Amino acid sequence: MRVKSLIAGRLPIPVALVVFAAMTGCGSSEPGPSSTAATTSSQLETEAGAGLPPPGEGWDLLFLASRFEVATADVVAQYEQRAEEFLGVDVTFQDLTGQPETAWEILQQVRDVGFPGMAEEVAESEIIIVVAYPQGSDEGAPTHIDEARDKCKRPGQNPEPPDPGVVATAEFWEPYRVLLDQIYTEIWRLREGTPTVLVAGDVYDGFIANQRSASIENECRAWFEAWSDVAREAADEHGAKWVSIYDLLNGPSHDIAPPEMGWTGPSERQPTLGVRKLNDIGSAMVADALAAVGFVPADVP
Repeated sequence: MRVKSLIAGRLPIPVALVVFAAMTGCGSSEPGPSSTAATTSSQLETEAGAGLPPPGEGWDLLFLASRFEVATADVVAQYEQRAEEFLGVDVTFQDLTGQPETAWEILQQVRDVGFPGMAEEVAESEIIIVVAYPQGSDEGAPTHIDEARDKCKRPGQNPEPPDPGVVATAEFWEPYRVLLDQIYTEIWRLREGTPTVLVAGDVYDGFIANQRSASIENECRAWFEAWSDVAREAADEHGAKWVSIYDLLNGPSHDIAPPEMGWTGPSERQPTLGVRKLNDIGSAMVADALAAVGFVPADVP
């Protein structure tokens, strides 16, 4: 395993277009035209016909991701709508109680440990979104990964920033990467090799303004970029399509504070929302980015 540094061309083209639209004032909370029109239904049938449900039969959608930063009600509803428009069938969101957030929680739940029924939902879902936090990677217990992240979430309480040289190493992320490999292996096992729309991503950093005030923004950016690279590398190796919500809402240079852009926090439609929570505008951007990678199922790698 290797941890890649951020390089030009890292941002997927469809996602880059969404970022450009948002930053030039073209973002909207209203659903827009599907970003996947370039892939036709006939192409989809040709590429994955043997694994598709019978014509006219509905598809199931499962988010293994936080409701706070990814699977908000708006993201789910708008992504579901885009999937239905493209596929021409009903898409049903598997709304499960106890939404898993960390890689450890996701792995336990897809193994039906402490949450019976999740494995069945994975087996039955043609579309699966995976966004796994790295915290608690030692069987649910905090690790050095949590310690470094806490310094960036509460810079006033933890003034010593994470060491960029340490967080850039494969050894630093090994416990988390092992969990990601196990999660994807379990998903494909439960799917029994059936072609699946498997999408993976990271999340945005809502604490940039705090980090900037504490003069630790660069060190915290190094932590986030390293995390994103590890998660993307695992997704690529396991056949998942990658969407960087970090690139989307913090910008390609990762120096944008989403609340200042109006993508998180109070909005006209949601005036009482917490400052770091994804609002209706940001949710529409995330739904568009997730949909932009398409709905063509992939085979097990």
